[in-house]
Amino acid sequence: MKKLFFCSISVLLLSSIAFAQEFEIKKYEINARVVPEEQKVVAQAKLRLVNLSDPDLAERILLSPDNKPRLSFFLNPKAKVEAMKVNGAAVQPKTAEDARNNLTRVYVEMTSAMTGLREFDVDLDYSIPATDRGAALHVSGEETFLLPA
Repeated sequence: MKKLFFCSISVLLLSSIAFAQEFEIKKYEINARVVPEEQKVVAQAKLRLVNLSDPDLAERILLSPDNKPRLSFFLNPKAKVEAMKVNGAAVQPKTAEDARNNLTRVYVEMTSAMTGLREFDVDLDYSIPATDRGAALHVSGEETFLLPA
């Protein structure tokens, strides 16, 4: 029951994708594992995205060196991204605090190779430490709960 609840919350956070580039989540799979010894939750998210963007997005990427379109996800503010892959190729994600939503924005800049694909896969591995007891996050040998922050 706890795992199902955690997965539901994670799906809500991950489905808050930035739609500036107009993507749709076609399929998702989230596996979460509670590690009480380390007081953390380890998650692996696999998403299949459909690119609904205009065909001129590739031109905007090439013509705009400073303001490139991004593929963004929002995670728990304590989340630590461990790895991210796009179509099996490792990418270096960047993170930033999103003060409006009290979440962490995880993003990669779109490349012209990504914009040419109508569908692609994103794998995101992250963990959420729960060393501080709080009303929203707690991991121990006896009980575990993770609520939206």
